[in-house]
Amino acid sequence: MRKSKNIVAVIIVAIIGTLIFWKRDLIKEKFGALSKLKAANNPEQNGSTSPPSIPGLTFTNCDKFPLKLGCSGAKVKGLQQGLNRNFNSGLQVDGKFGLQTEKALENAGFGKEVELSEIVRIMK
Repeated sequence: MRKSKNIVAVIIVAIIGTLIFWKRDLIKEKFGALSKLKAANNPEQNGSTSPPSIPGLTFTNCDKFPLKLGCSGAKVKGLQQGLNRNFNSGLQVDGKFGLQTEKALENAGFGKEVELSEIVRIMK
């Protein structure tokens, strides 16, 4: 009797694990929406406070890659939108590559600078 209960328990765990594996994207989406909701209710975490600044950092329009700290423009804006959409970064989309954008890139598994090939991976 005890052996059959163990077998049933293993089968149930296997079924639940399989369902979680199949629905992992949906689960991530739901938890991402939940964390965004919590961030919206907590102004210290949602980026509404001014981002930390680096003394002497000026933003220049970057037309060429790599995009890095201090760059600004439409390419940076697209990068920020991609990070928000695909990695739930919660960035303010202002087109300025500052400390928060740099940190979001690192959290998404990229380096501090972004090449064209990496932009494609971020945007898809």
